[in-house]
Amino acid sequence: MGARTTDFPELHTERSAAAKALRVALGTDPLKAHVFKVPHHMSKHGLNLELVEQISPDLSLVSSVAGGGKYNFPHTVSQDALREALQATSSGKVKRKPDHELGIHYTSAHDDTGKPLGTIGVVMRPKGKPTVWRFGDRPGEAVDLTAGRLWPSKSE
Repeated sequence: MGARTTDFPELHTERSAAAKALRVALGTDPLKAHVFKVPHHMSKHGLNLELVEQISPDLSLVSSVAGGGKYNFPHTVSQDALREALQATSSGKVKRKPDHELGIHYTSAHDDTGKPLGTIGVVMRPKGKPTVWRFGDRPGEAVDLTAGRLWPSKSE
């Protein structure tokens, strides 16, 4: 683990019950995860390429508002880092997949008809990939759980 846990000292296996539990659940890499909730609305200081590569998530969830809001989140540099970590493109010859195919989901996203996708729900099963549900709500609205739509996974 060495350098990978330098920034996360609480995950040193010789000292941490949390790291031991994670190793039992996920194997030898305590930072590997199926779902990554991107920190701080994807600000430019809340994400780096190496962390995302280490986590190697199937799903990356971003809490954001349409139009970037007051602070212009998500920041382009963080979006690019997340995309690059999930699909390395070292030349202009490789066309980057769309965000949803990379497993990146924004709360501010809209469907093809312009309807907001809204709140993201993720169902984690003991085995298999997580499933994503979208609830179609707008900021400030109550989430109607009966309005949930199963969202296609990145492998579909």
